[in-house]
Amino acid sequence: MLKIKLLLFALLLFSTGLVVAQSAEKTIVSGYVKDAKNGEGLIGVSVYVKELGTGAATNAYGFYSVSVPKSG
Repeated sequence: MLKIKLLLFALLLFSTGLVVAQSAEKTIVSGYVKDAKNGEGLIGVSVYVKELGTGAATNAYGFYSVSVPKSG
């Protein structure tokens, strides 16, 4: 099950990179998800943009990156 999740995550990251490369109308939103008590990065947290139906999971350091359309 973990292998499937990792594969899906890898495909998500790969396809996100292709979208950014193909369109100047996209931008990347990225950051870290950290534990509020100790500041450690949280692994495998889903970051989801409901309005766009897209998202990503955090990596081993709590980092995520999502491609979104540029606004205004």
